Amino acid sequence: MKKTLLTKAALEHAALVELRALHGCECVTELTIHHDPDPFGVANWTIATVSRASVDPATDERTHRNVARGVAATQKKLREIYNLRLD
Repeated sequence: MKKTLLTKAALEHAALVELRALHGCECVTELTIHHDPDPFGVANWTIATVSRASVDPATDERTHRNVARGVAATQKKLREIYNLRLD
């Protein structure tokens, strides 16, 4: 399957929209995409950092787990359809 090439900004936006749509990930405010050539050829990028708004300390651990799962799911889904355009 041919992948769509996106700029870093466009890919970060797409990933943020996808991630924030997941339950428990609404608090994510920013993420960063880094160029990371996959030796297996799956994709040429990875979600490197995620920022999130402050949350209630009583729910912080659960929120952290939700966001970690959300990042993994978002990356898996989007790596199948997008590659990072290298300029």
